[in-house]
Amino acid sequence: MPMMTGLIGCILVVLAIVHAFIPNHLLMVFMYGAGAVVAFGTLKRNIGVHAARGLAIATTALMFFYFAGFFQLSLKFNAHWYHSGGALDGISMLFSAFAMIAVLSEYSCLLKAECKERLEQKRRAFFSVPHDIDRTIT
Repeated sequence: MPMMTGLIGCILVVLAIVHAFIPNHLLMVFMYGAGAVVAFGTLKRNIGVHAARGLAIATTALMFFYFAGFFQLSLKFNAHWYHSGGALDGISMLFSAFAMIAVLSEYSCLLKAECKERLEQKRRAFFSVPHDIDRTIT
């Protein structure tokens, strides 16, 4: 999975560079760059729970904006929009939105693993069961 998120990050960097040369697309350059940053963030394994949670929220927000941008563009599409000049914008936004699902899945896996380990270490509540006692009821 890290290879896939790395590939997604590279594609988003290419999309940011391509959109940098299109007039009035500075916001898209920023959004594709931010998508690349959160995609490359999954490659670092030793991030904390709070950082992973923040990056997961950022990934969700970016996915929302990619879909919203695509649906705003779709109002201007004709029947054969994929053959026109708007195809780059539409397809890149749609690809980016669906690619964020894989990135969000990676953050979800990181959060599950990190939270489980940290909760086991921090379980010192007053009414908690000690670790050496079996918790299963027979």
